[in-house]
Amino acid sequence: WNNRFFGFHAGVTFNTSPPSPLPNSRMAAIEGCASISDDSGNILFYTDGLSVWNRNNQYMPNGNGLMGNETSSNSAIIVPKPRTPGRYYIFTADAIYMPISNGYRYSEIDMSLDGGKGDVVSKNNLLYNINSTEKMTAVKSANGIDYWVITKEWNNNRFNVYKVDCSGIVPIPVISDVGVTVFSSDPATSATEGLLKVSQNGKKVAMAI
Repeated sequence: WNNRFFGFHAGVTFNTSPPSPLPNSRMAAIEGCASISDDSGNILFYTDGLSVWNRNNQYMPNGNGLMGNETSSNSAIIVPKPRTPGRYYIFTADAIYMPISNGYRYSEIDMSLDGGKGDVVSKNNLLYNINSTEKMTAVKSANGIDYWVITKEWNNNRFNVYKVDCSGIVPIPVISDVGVTVFSSDPATSATEGLLKVSQNGKKVAMAI
């Protein structure tokens, strides 16, 4: 959380007091974006769900062509692979204004490559693209090791939640039908847009529409 890149070439570091701007971002993110730092607070990489930039603000090898979207509410989130230092997953959510959506996908980063600046070693693996939305978030498991990646379907009250553990991403989701159903006859409406967020204690989920 020490460094955040967002918006049109904007960034802020919390390694200083008070926080100070980071003026060298290469990203022009209209909506969803994500960044991650190491345990010492040094930026590792950042993404808008379409491209990945390394700590030197350069495109990471194989870092173009991710299947998020610049107009997706939660275009990208970054999740560390548990107990595997230097390995990260980028989860992406496509925008839903087009007739066919790329849905929810994930790519994998190996930070040991390219001189420690990272490389995209696996890209655009499909979770699902039927009835997907732009809503996505992640939370640490109660065991303090694993993660849960939470996604939301369209035109129902279904959440598909994927576990990320030491072996990787469990492909079969935990399915929960709970809460309100936001109906729309057309997926390219606000019913698919808006943020999905989870409380830090993992007990509550909020969905904006």
